[in-house]
Amino acid sequence: MESYEEYSFGPESFVIFPMEKDGNCLFRAMAFFVFNNPNRHHEIRSKLVSYIADNWHIFQNYSLKDMEKYRGKMIKPGTFGGDIEIFAFTKFFNCSFKVFYKHRPKSFPTLYGDSVPQCTSLFSGSWDAGHYDVILPSNKSKMELLLLKREMTDLRKRASKEFEENEQ
Repeated sequence: MESYEEYSFGPESFVIFPMEKDGNCLFRAMAFFVFNNPNRHHEIRSKLVSYIADNWHIFQNYSLKDMEKYRGKMIKPGTFGGDIEIFAFTKFFNCSFKVFYKHRPKSFPTLYGDSVPQCTSLFSGSWDAGHYDVILPSNKSKMELLLLKREMTDLRKRASKEFEENEQ
């Protein structure tokens, strides 16, 4: 049986599900939530980069690059993702994304979006090249955990339809 590290922030406790440290960690975390499979990170990266490029008028203020430079760099596997990709993820998948900071225990988490489900991640390292792991609540009531499971299932169904439509 695998054992996982735990993380606490105030009264909240989480189990950490480590993501591979290869520059794709944010997209791996997102793929965990969308597909329950972090190895499908390339699909999330591709979808989000296209979504951002297609909606550049919304996202251009979040990037120092022009759209083509952004797309050219971000589409490459191993390129670190950050705020713009998280913001796009919440818009595209109609969810929220909460980032806790492992090495800044007094810093409040950053919440992107306001829809359910709420995907949670633990950020560690420097701002420009840190690392994201998935964290899931460990001290919620059985009812709260069942609700989270249902919300994640709904997210995965919506995402599955979106990805199937684009394959046709």
